[in-house]
Amino acid sequence: MKKLSVLLLLCARAVFADDLPSDAPPPLKDFARIDRYSEARLSPDGAYLALKVPIGDQEGLAVMDLAANKVISRISVGEHRSVLKYVWAGSRLVIELADNFSPVEYPVSTGELIGIDADGKNSKYLFGFRGESQIGTHIAKVTPTRASAHIVQALRDDPDRVLISVNYWQESIDSAFVSTYLLNVHNGLLDREVRAPISGPAGFAADRQGFVRYVVVKHTANQLQTFARTPDALDWKAITTGEMTDTVAVPIGLSKDAATVYLSSDEGGDYRCLVKQDLTTGERSRLSCKDGVDLNSTLFSFDDDRVPVAAEYEGERPTIEWLDSGNPSQALLQDLQKAFPGQLAWPVSRTNDGGKAVIDVSSDRNPGDYYLLDTRTHKATYLISQFDWIDPEQMATRSPVTFEARDGVILHGILTQPKSSPTTPAMHALVVMPHGGPFGISDTWYWERDAQALASRGYAVLQVNFRGSGGFGKHFELAGKLGWNRVLIDDITDGTRWAIKQGYADPKRVCIFGASYGGYASIMSAVIEPDLYRCAIGYAGVYDLARWKRDSDVGESDFGRNYISDFVGSDADALAKASPINYLDRLKAAVMIIHGEEDERAPFSQAKLLRDALDKRKYPYEWLVRPGEAHGFILPKNRLALYEQLIAFLDKNIGAQTQDASAINAIPAQK
Repeated sequence: MKKLSVLLLLCARAVFADDLPSDAPPPLKDFARIDRYSEARLSPDGAYLALKVPIGDQEGLAVMDLAANKVISRISVGEHRSVLKYVWAGSRLVIELADNFSPVEYPVSTGELIGIDADGKNSKYLFGFRGESQIGTHIAKVTPTRASAHIVQALRDDPDRVLISVNYWQESIDSAFVSTYLLNVHNGLLDREVRAPISGPAGFAADRQGFVRYVVVKHTANQLQTFARTPDALDWKAITTGEMTDTVAVPIGLSKDAATVYLSSDEGGDYRCLVKQDLTTGERSRLSCKDGVDLNSTLFSFDDDRVPVAAEYEGERPTIEWLDSGNPSQALLQDLQKAFPGQLAWPVSRTNDGGKAVIDVSSDRNPGDYYLLDTRTHKATYLISQFDWIDPEQMATRSPVTFEARDGVILHGILTQPKSSPTTPAMHALVVMPHGGPFGISDTWYWERDAQALASRGYAVLQVNFRGSGGFGKHFELAGKLGWNRVLIDDITDGTRWAIKQGYADPKRVCIFGASYGGYASIMSAVIEPDLYRCAIGYAGVYDLARWKRDSDVGESDFGRNYISDFVGSDADALAKASPINYLDRLKAAVMIIHGEEDERAPFSQAKLLRDALDKRKYPYEWLVRPGEAHGFILPKNRLALYEQLIAFLDKNIGAQTQDASAINAIPAQK
């Protein structure tokens, strides 16, 4: 086999004069931009390459004819709408639409589907409640359906249809039974396939012919349950019963003959592993497992057998475990990793015959480059960078860190340090940045815009994966239950004190900034540890948990109400004790409040409650609110305003470039 040691990179990432490293940091607008090139996918025959591209204020699609090496269509899906998801069905595209104005900071599915040819012609509205959509200059129409549809998968052996899931609106979110259909991509006709066995949000997996074999349903107790069926036994059968009742088993791949399924499963233990199950005998065996972290993704062979050749475990930094597969794709992929040292090179799309693949190459400093790999000649051609205005040479290094919590539990995190220079002090001004969620979410090693923006202005950034974070096993995640105000906050505090003790941070120049739960954690940390933080910034945060339970969209369903009771608190006293608004008399830190007026997840009323409570105490704060924004700012102009005001606020309080902390005013914030 020809080795990738002689891999020919036909074109490397372009570097322009304006991108060359310099002493000047990148402009903040570079971090505020939301447009990017993403989700590159090859057509099944390899004739075309599609990817999501910015078109005005939305995300559309661009399609390239690879033989002609030119873009043959740019597909816009209407004003204030974006492409959420898409698949190839032969040489035709099926697109799931999204609304740019949503209760969260990213576009949300409208439940509508459209179809269009690769060249941008023959557009058709296939499914949805509106019954029509503007695609470019063409209005495509169909009979409206009061339901939401989502793409499940394209069908290898049936290019005229795709598998979709449908939730009809007559039923509430708590009682809805999701069904699957085979959707004709030319005329929108539907053939019913199967209904989920229990109510709740559901994800399906099917074989190449479109026969649905698996469903994973989230029931109102916020637990996942997996069911399976075969052509010979059509009734659903739970596969997580008996000793594995609490097991999370998610199908991630089927063998070519559908005789074997590959699962991401904890198998009744603590960590998610790669598991193989024989569908004839029911026998299960672990192919890969790594103590301490969960399986993140699986790499399958390029050939038609589609066998797993590697398992990727993320933690904070991705690691690859190569399987004993004997498949020739494995050596190719191993050499591909060697061709991009210090980065992860991961296939994200392939042709049906496996002859071509799109490779995503990314790291802590590189937001991602796409290459087209010819698996036969082993040549990789540079296509485009996802954030092509970002120069990795100007980005800061993100380092995984490990430390011990006060009770002996080992915790992990990411430390982003500003690029060194002769004038950089040994101890940086530090911004602690707790993530949102908080459960099941984690901060990882990859490029992250907020951390890089702050580092570009001289600030070190610490992101702690406190208990409740995902990726470190079931017990670690569940250890955060009912611990919003103590367990999670103590972990953040212990991380902050560790960074100070290690000499990464000046103890007199530490602030805390986070969004969503991170906004809550910022204010809660400032009242629990009033002498640790010089300033606290709450972004789209929650400050009065009882009011949040009543007003938020989380409380509109049994799922959400049960989540709040099980993970946050179930009674008024518990919620009051966990609400930072009730401890503001302990505040010493400067405060900044950031919120979108249309936020439904953490309603704008939360920001107003905090503002009014501070006004009552005549406590100074800064205020950044934007109309038309929801749970996080999505418009570039508002993101830029956030970065500008945030960094000015940090500069006043902990001054990244000021080595003498005594020269910084204590609380100079203004209303």
